[in-house]
Amino acid sequence: MIPAAAHSSAPDTMAQASAALQEVVPRLVALVRSIPDPPTPSRSEHGRSAMSRLT
Repeated sequence: MIPAAAHSSAPDTMAQASAALQEVVPRLVALVRSIPDPPTPSRSEHGRSAMSRLT
């Protein structure tokens, strides 16, 4: 059986985790959105795509 004391800290832990996520998530979203899109592979070399040149 789990002692009652183990349960009393669970709400505090969840509140701390929730507060940490509310602080971190917006920063993470801003960071991901700031990453530029990668350039798309050109279809030069006789119209073949980059992937077809690998095979």
